[in-house]
Amino acid sequence: MLFTSIRSKLTAWYVLLLGIILVLFSIFLFFFLSKRLYESVDNSLTVSARVVARSAQVSLNRKPFLPGLERFFDQFTGFGNLNKFYKIYDGSGNIGSLSKNFDGSQFPLTQPAYAQALKGESSYETFTVADNHSIRVITMPVLRGTKLANLVQVGTSLEVVIDTLKNLQIILWTAVPAVLVLTALIGRFIARRALKPVAKITQTAKDIGSGKNLSKR
Repeated sequence: MLFTSIRSKLTAWYVLLLGIILVLFSIFLFFFLSKRLYESVDNSLTVSARVVARSAQVSLNRKPFLPGLERFFDQFTGFGNLNKFYKIYDGSGNIGSLSKNFDGSQFPLTQPAYAQALKGESSYETFTVADNHSIRVITMPVLRGTKLANLVQVGTSLEVVIDTLKNLQIILWTAVPAVLVLTALIGRFIARRALKPVAKITQTAKDIGSGKNLSKR
Protein backbone atom coordinates (compact mmCIF):
# COMPACT_ATOMS: atom_id res chain seq x y z
CA MET A 1 0.00 0.00 0.00
CA LEU A 2 2.91 2.31 0.76
CA PHE A 3 4.38 2.06 -2.72
CA THR A 4 0.95 2.11 -4.30
CA SER A 5 0.40 5.41 -2.49
CA ILE A 6 3.80 6.75 -3.60
CA ARG A 7 3.08 5.69 -7.16
CA SER A 8 -0.27 7.46 -7.10
CA LYS A 9 1.24 10.58 -5.57
CA LEU A 10 4.03 10.72 -8.14
CA THR A 11 1.53 10.32 -10.96
CA ALA A 12 -0.81 12.92 -9.47
CA TRP A 13 1.96 15.48 -9.02
CA TYR A 14 3.22 14.89 -12.55
CA VAL A 15 -0.27 15.27 -14.05
CA LEU A 16 -0.94 18.36 -11.92
CA LEU A 17 2.29 20.02 -13.02
CA LEU A 18 1.67 19.18 -16.66
CA GLY A 19 -1.93 20.39 -16.34
CA ILE A 20 -0.80 23.78 -15.00
CA ILE A 21 1.72 24.12 -17.83
CA LEU A 22 -0.86 23.20 -20.48
CA VAL A 23 -3.49 25.57 -19.07
CA LEU A 24 -1.02 28.47 -18.94
CA PHE A 25 0.17 27.68 -22.46
CA SER A 26 -3.44 27.49 -23.72
CA ILE A 27 -4.29 30.87 -22.18
CA PHE A 28 -1.15 32.42 -23.67
CA LEU A 29 -1.84 30.87 -27.09
CA PHE A 30 -5.48 32.05 -27.12
CA PHE A 31 -4.74 35.64 -26.15
CA PHE A 32 -1.67 35.84 -28.41
CA LEU A 33 -3.61 34.56 -31.43
CA SER A 34 -6.56 36.81 -30.58
CA LYS A 35 -4.28 39.85 -30.39
CA ARG A 36 -2.58 39.00 -33.69
CA LEU A 37 -5.89 38.41 -35.50
CA TYR A 38 -7.36 41.72 -34.34
CA GLU A 39 -4.12 43.51 -35.23
CA SER A 40 -4.33 41.99 -38.71
CA VAL A 41 -7.91 43.22 -39.08
CA ASP A 42 -6.96 46.71 -37.87
CA ASN A 43 -4.01 46.88 -40.27
CA SER A 44 -6.25 45.88 -43.17
CA LEU A 45 -8.80 48.53 -42.18
CA THR A 46 -6.07 51.17 -41.95
CA VAL A 47 -4.86 50.44 -45.49
CA SER A 48 -8.41 50.55 -46.87
CA ALA A 49 -9.24 53.75 -44.96
CA ARG A 50 -6.18 55.49 -46.40
CA VAL A 51 -7.31 54.64 -49.93
CA VAL A 52 -10.78 56.00 -49.19
CA ALA A 53 -9.33 59.07 -47.48
CA ARG A 54 -7.30 59.93 -50.58
CA SER A 55 -10.45 59.71 -52.69
CA ALA A 56 -12.38 61.75 -50.14
CA GLN A 57 -10.36 64.87 -50.98
CA VAL A 58 -13.02 65.48 -53.64
CA SER A 59 -16.02 67.51 -52.47
CA LEU A 60 -18.68 65.16 -51.09
CA ASN A 61 -21.57 67.61 -51.12
CA ARG A 62 -22.30 67.43 -54.85
CA LYS A 63 -22.90 63.70 -55.31
CA PRO A 64 -24.47 61.10 -53.02
CA PHE A 65 -21.83 58.56 -54.00
CA LEU A 66 -18.32 58.78 -55.37
CA PRO A 67 -17.99 56.54 -58.47
CA GLY A 68 -14.30 55.95 -57.80
CA LEU A 69 -15.02 54.68 -54.30
CA GLU A 70 -17.81 52.43 -55.53
CA ARG A 71 -15.49 50.85 -58.11
CA PHE A 72 -12.78 50.35 -55.50
CA PHE A 73 -15.07 48.59 -53.04
CA ASP A 74 -16.91 46.60 -55.70
CA GLN A 75 -13.57 45.21 -56.85
CA PHE A 76 -11.75 44.63 -53.56
CA THR A 77 -14.37 44.13 -50.87
CA GLY A 78 -17.10 42.19 -52.62
CA PHE A 79 -20.27 43.95 -53.70
CA GLY A 80 -23.50 42.95 -51.98
CA ASN A 81 -22.13 41.32 -48.83
CA LEU A 82 -21.06 42.45 -45.39
CA ASN A 83 -17.34 42.04 -45.85
CA LYS A 84 -15.98 45.58 -45.97
CA PHE A 85 -17.87 48.85 -46.22
CA TYR A 86 -17.20 52.55 -45.93
CA LYS A 87 -18.90 55.74 -44.77
CA ILE A 88 -17.64 59.26 -45.33
CA TYR A 89 -18.72 62.26 -43.25
CA ASP A 90 -18.13 65.95 -43.65
CA GLY A 91 -16.29 67.85 -40.95
CA SER A 92 -19.52 68.34 -38.98
CA GLY A 93 -20.29 64.62 -38.82
CA ASN A 94 -22.95 64.49 -41.57
CA ILE A 95 -22.85 61.51 -43.94
CA GLY A 96 -21.69 62.46 -47.42
CA SER A 97 -21.23 59.03 -48.97
CA LEU A 98 -21.49 55.36 -48.03
CA SER A 99 -21.08 52.01 -49.72
CA LYS A 100 -24.11 50.16 -51.05
CA ASN A 101 -23.28 46.89 -49.32
CA PHE A 102 -24.13 48.17 -45.85
CA ASP A 103 -26.96 49.93 -44.05
CA GLY A 104 -25.22 52.94 -42.53
CA SER A 105 -27.97 53.42 -39.94
CA GLN A 106 -26.94 50.30 -38.02
CA PHE A 107 -24.34 52.20 -36.01
CA PRO A 108 -23.68 55.90 -35.43
CA LEU A 109 -20.54 57.98 -35.44
CA THR A 110 -19.74 57.82 -31.73
CA GLN A 111 -18.68 60.81 -29.68
CA PRO A 112 -15.35 59.21 -28.61
CA ALA A 113 -14.47 58.50 -32.26
CA TYR A 114 -15.43 62.02 -33.32
CA ALA A 115 -13.43 63.52 -30.44
CA GLN A 116 -10.36 61.51 -31.50
CA ALA A 117 -10.85 62.63 -35.10
CA LEU A 118 -10.91 66.28 -34.03
CA LYS A 119 -7.47 65.65 -32.54
CA GLY A 120 -6.32 64.20 -35.86
CA GLU A 121 -6.18 60.64 -34.51
CA SER A 122 -7.74 57.45 -35.86
CA SER A 123 -9.75 55.14 -33.60
CA TYR A 124 -10.96 51.55 -33.73
CA GLU A 125 -14.29 50.29 -32.40
CA THR A 126 -16.27 47.06 -32.38
CA PHE A 127 -20.02 47.11 -32.98
CA THR A 128 -22.73 44.46 -32.86
CA VAL A 129 -25.25 44.82 -35.68
CA ALA A 130 -28.17 42.74 -36.96
CA ASP A 131 -28.30 39.03 -36.03
CA ASN A 132 -25.68 39.58 -33.32
CA HIS A 133 -23.05 40.12 -36.01
CA SER A 134 -19.81 41.79 -34.88
CA ILE A 135 -17.98 44.29 -37.05
CA ARG A 136 -14.74 46.19 -36.58
CA VAL A 137 -14.63 49.84 -37.67
CA ILE A 138 -11.86 52.38 -38.10
CA THR A 139 -12.67 56.10 -37.99
CA MET A 140 -9.95 58.10 -39.74
CA PRO A 141 -9.85 61.91 -40.01
CA VAL A 142 -9.11 63.68 -43.28
CA LEU A 143 -7.43 66.97 -42.46
CA ARG A 144 -7.10 70.05 -44.62
CA GLY A 145 -4.28 71.86 -42.94
CA THR A 146 -5.19 71.66 -39.26
CA LYS A 147 -8.93 71.62 -39.91
CA LEU A 148 -11.06 68.47 -39.99
CA ALA A 149 -12.37 68.26 -43.57
CA ASN A 150 -13.90 64.78 -43.62
CA LEU A 151 -14.22 61.61 -41.59
CA VAL A 152 -13.71 58.19 -43.15
CA GLN A 153 -15.08 55.01 -41.62
CA VAL A 154 -14.18 51.59 -43.00
CA GLY A 155 -15.53 48.45 -41.39
CA THR A 156 -15.33 44.72 -41.84
CA SER A 157 -16.96 41.63 -40.44
CA LEU A 158 -15.30 39.85 -37.52
CA GLU A 159 -16.96 36.55 -38.34
CA VAL A 160 -13.75 34.86 -39.51
CA VAL A 161 -11.83 36.02 -36.43
CA ILE A 162 -14.57 34.92 -34.03
CA ASP A 163 -14.97 31.53 -35.75
CA THR A 164 -11.20 30.96 -35.64
CA LEU A 165 -11.04 31.70 -31.91
CA LYS A 166 -14.07 29.49 -31.23
CA ASN A 167 -12.46 26.60 -33.11
CA LEU A 168 -9.25 27.13 -31.13
CA GLN A 169 -11.24 26.99 -27.88
CA ILE A 170 -12.85 23.71 -28.94
CA ILE A 171 -9.45 22.23 -29.80
CA LEU A 172 -7.92 23.33 -26.49
CA TRP A 173 -10.89 22.14 -24.40
CA THR A 174 -10.63 18.74 -26.12
CA ALA A 175 -6.88 18.32 -26.40
CA VAL A 176 -5.80 19.37 -22.88
CA PRO A 177 -7.99 16.84 -20.97
CA ALA A 178 -7.08 14.11 -23.47
CA VAL A 179 -3.36 14.78 -22.99
CA LEU A 180 -3.75 14.75 -19.20
CA VAL A 181 -5.63 11.43 -19.20
CA LEU A 182 -3.04 9.85 -21.49
CA THR A 183 -0.23 11.28 -19.35
CA ALA A 184 -1.81 9.87 -16.18
CA LEU A 185 -1.99 6.38 -17.68
CA ILE A 186 1.57 6.49 -19.01
CA GLY A 187 2.90 8.05 -15.80
CA ARG A 188 1.26 5.42 -13.64
CA PHE A 189 2.75 2.65 -15.80
CA ILE A 190 6.25 4.17 -15.64
CA ALA A 191 6.01 4.73 -11.89
CA ARG A 192 4.95 1.11 -11.38
CA ARG A 193 7.93 -0.15 -13.41
CA ALA A 194 10.35 2.18 -11.62
CA LEU A 195 9.17 1.29 -8.12
CA LYS A 196 8.77 -2.46 -8.71
CA PRO A 197 12.33 -3.39 -7.54
CA VAL A 198 11.92 -1.24 -4.44
CA ALA A 199 8.59 -2.90 -3.71
CA LYS A 200 10.20 -6.36 -3.96
CA ILE A 201 13.02 -5.40 -1.59
CA THR A 202 10.55 -3.97 0.90
CA GLN A 203 8.36 -7.06 0.76
CA THR A 204 11.40 -9.32 1.24
CA ALA A 205 12.48 -7.28 4.26
CA LYS A 206 8.99 -7.64 5.74
CA ASP A 207 9.03 -11.41 5.20
CA ILE A 208 12.43 -11.74 6.88
CA GLY A 209 11.39 -9.52 9.74
CA SER A 210 8.29 -11.59 10.37
CA GLY A 211 10.23 -14.86 10.14
CA LYS A 212 8.21 -16.14 7.20
CA ASN A 213 11.17 -16.71 4.91
CA LEU A 214 14.56 -16.64 6.64
CA SER A 215 16.26 -18.21 3.58
CA LYS A 216 16.06 -14.81 1.82
CA ARG A 217 18.64 -13.32 4.22
